[in-house]
Amino acid sequence: MAVYECNEQQFIENIVRLLNTLSDNRLIVNRRVMLCDDHKYGPSILPEQEFAKYAGIMERKGVKRSVYAKIPFIDEFHNRFYDAEEILHSSSSLSTPRLSIPYYRVEYSFSLWGNSYIYTFDVLFEPEVVIEKSRLPTGRMRRRIGIGSSSSPSSSNNNILIHILRFNQPDERMFNINIPTQVVVLDVKRMIRTIGIDNEKI
Repeated sequence: MAVYECNEQQFIENIVRLLNTLSDNRLIVNRRVMLCDDHKYGPSILPEQEFAKYAGIMERKGVKRSVYAKIPFIDEFHNRFYDAEEILHSSSSLSTPRLSIPYYRVEYSFSLWGNSYIYTFDVLFEPEVVIEKSRLPTGRMRRRIGIGSSSSPSSSNNNILIHILRFNQPDERMFNINIPTQVVVLDVKRMIRTIGIDNEKI
């Protein structure tokens, strides 16, 4: 069975062509949405207009340059603390721990007469930076941000005001493509594909 990977225009053109040849003028298309956190995307490779969303807590000298934390913050999605001036992402050193941007991989496909046609694209999570009280890191990470430890800390001492980086779910309308109304889109089970690193937990 042949598999044809298409861009969006090619995929839609193939659908229209096939609809014109089918007697009932209907076609079923599968859509699979997969949550990915495999370090494919990071702040180093973002264009300037997208990196601006992170500019309050990190900095870089240009696209595909190393990214550093400007201030201490917590990456809520990965449950990781970053200190000021810590390197967050370097596009030239993919094996080192770094901040990654989660995303959904959306795959549209259909099969007909022994051939499969596939169109895939990625939708990144939307960053949001807030300042909130959060539970203090423990052990070595407490010392890194200059907060003393106590043998029996009170609950008020367990929280500090700190910047939080959140990754919000993208609008599900971003998963749609402009296909003919005769097409029935069948959503298959969502899958999770994660390749992580050893993170310091907070």
